[in-house]
Amino acid sequence: MRRTLLTSGMILAVCLAGLVAFAQSGSKVTYSGYLMDKMCSGEVMESKDPQKAAKEHTKSCALMRSCVASGYGIVSGGKFYAFDAHGNELAKAMLRNTRKQHDLSIEVVGTPAEDGKLQVESLTQTK
Repeated sequence: MRRTLLTSGMILAVCLAGLVAFAQSGSKVTYSGYLMDKMCSGEVMESKDPQKAAKEHTKSCALMRSCVASGYGIVSGGKFYAFDAHGNELAKAMLRNTRKQHDLSIEVVGTPAEDGKLQVESLTQTK
């Protein structure tokens, strides 16, 4: 009896974890953080304080040809979330229009996709 309850509990836990993961992949999310090109994100994420490093990342670097080609994302909560093609276009437009040279703080609304990218609906510069 005890073994049956334990097994049932484990099966229930696995099913709930799968359900939560499935629900998150299609649910709209909002992230606040810093705009970052994918090329520079690796170094930033390896730093002691990714949020601080992302805040110091410059507009001129993000607009370099290789950085533009790598795509963009947001550093939020110590993680990097890569954008889809639409998000990349919104990011490029924001970079072209902003007067800020660093501290590229943004808010992004989108839906996590199965490929791991964020399907961006909106991108707004903050501060």
